[in-house]
Amino acid sequence: SVSSADMVQFGGFFGAIRQEDPPGLTDSKIATLRTFEWGRPDLPEDSCSVAWTRNLPGFDPSRSDKDDTPLRCLNTGGEIKRKMMDLNGFTAREATVLIGAHGMGHTRFTFVGSTTPNPAFNSPWTELGADDATDDGPSFTNSFFQFLDEIPATTADMFGADFTPFQDNLNSWFRVRPPVTAIPLNFLDTDVALAFPSQNTSIHPSFHTFTKEYAESPSLFLNDFFEAFEKMSTLGVTATLSLPFPCPTGACGAALFGRASQTFDFLGFLRNLGQAAAAGQAAVDAKQILREDEIVRATIVVEINDPNRIIDGEVLRDTDDDGIGDESLASVIVILLDSIGDVIATSLTDEEGKFEFTGLDPDQLGDTFTVTLENAPTPAPTPLPTSLPTTNGDLTPSPTLASNTPLPTIAEAPAPTTPALGDEAEVNLSDSVRKTVSLVV
Repeated sequence: SVSSADMVQFGGFFGAIRQEDPPGLTDSKIATLRTFEWGRPDLPEDSCSVAWTRNLPGFDPSRSDKDDTPLRCLNTGGEIKRKMMDLNGFTAREATVLIGAHGMGHTRFTFVGSTTPNPAFNSPWTELGADDATDDGPSFTNSFFQFLDEIPATTADMFGADFTPFQDNLNSWFRVRPPVTAIPLNFLDTDVALAFPSQNTSIHPSFHTFTKEYAESPSLFLNDFFEAFEKMSTLGVTATLSLPFPCPTGACGAALFGRASQTFDFLGFLRNLGQAAAAGQAAVDAKQILREDEIVRATIVVEINDPNRIIDGEVLRDTDDDGIGDESLASVIVILLDSIGDVIATSLTDEEGKFEFTGLDPDQLGDTFTVTLENAPTPAPTPLPTSLPTTNGDLTPSPTLASNTPLPTIAEAPAPTTPALGDEAEVNLSDSVRKTVSLVV
């Protein structure tokens, strides 16, 4: 049997071997593919977590160095050391050469089809690595390291002052466009960190020494890459791996489909693998098209300076004193306070205990709010400035306003019918355009 883990590793091996310059399958490449060993077990599906992506260089949501390019180089170099060397046991040379896989393929693919603020950013790292670089697809060479080695700056500090040849510094990656290059190219911070000497070797080694070696020798790059790839493909594997072997009668496809021969058809396997990959990709593409809006939302950096930010939520009564809301409370006044405790707006909960505050412009109101409850009658509405919307969509009731506050108003609401005792929630909108809270009384 063939596991998903085997197929993932063989797919990477097959792609690198087939696209090794010159691209295409030859007898020699097929013989190399036959050396791949199989037998990796799959983990149970519920034991996998998307959070594991944070073990990969370039996935660090906690970074706060976006305005300091030299510091970005230092921190991402440290990220490579921490994640690839300390956690996974690769040497500095192995970590460098594995990142050289970026010499083939594209990055920022999920930005395709995005609207503002991002155009279609899908681009390769190198011109030879583009999907259509040749009639047989990308050409896998040392072009990634050649590009890094040709960056004019020789230190991270120099690069911080002048990031030529890139025209766009995008906070965690760089982009170069025509006429500097024939096609747009993208490089991540973890790529660029390989181009310069370490600013602090206690944080990470100088990966750039290996970058220079690989830029000068494509054969050294490919030899080291496949050795490091073999190590990577068996990380954490305790099972005994083996070369492919003929299937016993009745156990594999040949017998099941009535074929007489039990010899492993490797060329047929490669052909069928290609067909399966194409069918799988078509299915993925179809699924992704249906999820385009979701993908765009997930991959575009949130514009936190949005004048239409929202805080919404519900008010619930705890009927059994367990600290958990059990039933919705209608007609309860919810009060929104700013960071110094001034009332910004009030809202009356609907039949399901829901409330909403909209139009929370950061330029006027800041980012920090308190949502609390009150028994008092709803304040009289305040006249609406002409520059803001008069409603908040179909949701009811809309918020009423405290005096002189430029937010939407509603007609006067009835007094609350259910008294509410003081639960409250602190809300910070510096990193989001919408947050939802629950108040339990």
